[in-house]
Amino acid sequence: MARKSTFDRVPNDWYATPRHAVLPLIPYLPQSPFTFMNPCAGRGHGIARLAEEAPQGICTAAFWIPGNGTQPEPAAPAPGKIVLGNSWDDEDSNFVENWPSRSVASMIISNPVYRNDWLFPLLTRAVADGRPSWWLIPSDKLFTHLWAEINPHARKTVPVGRVKWFPGSKYGGTQNFVWVLLDPETPGEHVLLDRPRTRRVDIDEPFEDPLDPAKLLPDGSRLAA
Repeated sequence: MARKSTFDRVPNDWYATPRHAVLPLIPYLPQSPFTFMNPCAGRGHGIARLAEEAPQGICTAAFWIPGNGTQPEPAAPAPGKIVLGNSWDDEDSNFVENWPSRSVASMIISNPVYRNDWLFPLLTRAVADGRPSWWLIPSDKLFTHLWAEINPHARKTVPVGRVKWFPGSKYGGTQNFVWVLLDPETPGEHVLLDRPRTRRVDIDEPFEDPLDPAKLLPDGSRLAA
């Protein structure tokens, strides 16, 4: 899970995104309606949090890296719905080369896999794609030689701090996290933004499974709001 952790790492970094990790990003998202895609959606926890905290954003495409849990059958995206309809892994990079166009989603928001051999190809693909993209990553990634090629396209960094990935555990995270905005088509410097004051939330808030079969629509999608 982290450099300083003695716990076994969850396969494919399948860590559900908690609310307290999403809140620092909310003030920096567009206030007018926008669409986004998530290339590392897991079971949709991060998307569900965004639907609650930033309802002006609609997830129009989401994908997962095969790992834990079961997934619904593929379904076509529909306005106002969260759709987890495709998968990709290191054996099949087709999705990385052919992910949805801007007509489907105007930006990218994701809590990605942290393995360098998967993370940096994702970031490189996002830079080539050109549309704005927000990524929740360990802050130490910004101080690696791999980041050197990404940094010229980074525009904003929002501090998050330590993240508690397992509700109910007496142990918190051992790494600091940040949200980083890549926006290669917008000129500017890389700016460190203030971590906004956010309302207090229960960091042990249980994770509601967005893919609970009882809450899915017949086509395998879930209402975003």
